[in-house]
Amino acid sequence: MKKNIFLFIACVSFATIAVAQDRTIKTSETIYTSLKPADGNPAVFSSQEELNAKVEMKKNNVKALIKENSADTAQVRLLREQLWRFENAIVKKPNPNK
Repeated sequence: MKKNIFLFIACVSFATIAVAQDRTIKTSETIYTSLKPADGNPAVFSSQEELNAKVEMKKNNVKALIKENSADTAQVRLLREQLWRFENAIVKKPNPNK
């Protein structure tokens, strides 16, 4: 009887650990995906060279911040929106007529 109870507890513990690890993997995969902000405005750079030079660094910095703040869902949401802005960055030259 004691063997059966021990075996049952061991199986339940293993199953719980496996499910928890699966959720962690899925969560960590989705936490780094970008999320389109409500206003849908991308990051704006003044030249293609500036965009090329800065976007990858900025995306990596945002991902590092997501990792640091993974327990704060509101902050992670804002960071994922920021990630979307950099992934969809555009070049817009200032209007000289203004």
